[in-house]
Amino acid sequence: MVKLVQCIRRRQDRTIDEFRDFCEGYGRKLRDVAVALNAVQVSLSIRLEVELNEQLRRSRDTLEPFDAVAEVSWPHGYKLAEKATHEAIAASIDGLRQFQEEFVDLQHSSFFFTLDSVLFDRRHPPAAS
Repeated sequence: MVKLVQCIRRRQDRTIDEFRDFCEGYGRKLRDVAVALNAVQVSLSIRLEVELNEQLRRSRDTLEPFDAVAEVSWPHGYKLAEKATHEAIAASIDGLRQFQEEFVDLQHSSFFFTLDSVLFDRRHPPAAS
């Protein structure tokens, strides 16, 4: 699987509640673009505001956690970039970017593609040998 991963930080001038509302709309818009690009899965994870997150960060001396993580998956990346240039899809991607700019701190977020290898998934056990 090829996966687009978006590690998202909210803009500091937006409250956590505003950001969570944004995420609902963003998820819908991201799903629509992903469907147009023949993605097979879209997920959006929003960070929980719990003390356990701070304890984990301190125990590992890591950076502040991202506010959300979005992932879009395809079985392969063939022609993905080409398809994204089609006029209607490119317009949808541009609309998604404009929507991001209202709430996302792009300078402190990170977007990248990965090759995804599932190492364990109890929801989909391997076939018996």
